Amino acid sequence: MDPVEALPDPSDDLDETLFERVCGLAEMFPEGLRSTTCSMVDNSVKLVKSTYSFGRHSVWIAFTSAIVLFGPVWIEIERSAIERELQRQLLLGPRGA
Repeated sequence: MDPVEALPDPSDDLDETLFERVCGLAEMFPEGLRSTTCSMVDNSVKLVKSTYSFGRHSVWIAFTSAIVLFGPVWIEIERSAIERELQRQLLLGPRGA
């Protein structure tokens, strides 16, 4: 008789789901450790969500403030560049530039 054939196959008698297995494994840890771990995970998720929300709002405020503050300056720079180009064309002709 082969020794490998004599061993029972452990997958034959498994009728539990993955959720049942995880719940069974969780019972081997003390309640204090489980509640501490759950609260740490919950607080970590809340921290990540609030950090993401703060980052989104900060980027929005910075971007809109930059547009409001520097938009008119950019428009004036472009307008003066166009005026200079038009003056150069008037003085030198269309082919002089």
